[in-house]
Amino acid sequence: MSTTETTLNPAPMRPEVTRAVCRGAARHLRDRGYAIVKEMTFANGRRGDIVALS
Repeated sequence: MSTTETTLNPAPMRPEVTRAVCRGAARHLRDRGYAIVKEMTFANGRRGDIVALS
C-alpha cells in the first residue's frame, strides 16, 4: 500500500511587499480625492484592507 503525500507550499510571507502595495493603493485613491481607512472590519465580519470614502 502506498501513501501519497500532498505538500502545499504557500507563498512566503512578504510583509514589505504587502505594505508597499497598500501604501501605493492608498496614495492612488487619496490623489483622486478619497479619504482612506485602513484595516476596517464590517458589520458582517468581513474585513477591508483599504476602504475609500468619498
